[in-house]
Amino acid sequence: MTDNPEAAVSENTKQDPVALANAVLSEPAMDQALTWLIELEAATPEQHEAFNAWIEADPTNRDAFNRAQAIWNSQSVRDAASSL
Repeated sequence: MTDNPEAAVSENTKQDPVALANAVLSEPAMDQALTWLIELEAATPEQHEAFNAWIEADPTNRDAFNRAQAIWNSQSVRDAASSL
């Protein structure tokens, strides 16, 4: 795994999308990170506190959230969204 989440996304986008999705969702921290990514769009102060507690609870949570953001903001996701 690279220290650069965006580089990891670039490497992963060369894989089969279904395999990538299965790999991402098989990791509990990543599944939670994706949920937080969505919830933070309209989060209450209490939800922000819960998110911060989750981030601080385990270093893998911060890594997973960084990777989730990199995936969400990747060009391949933008391209897919624009084709909808």
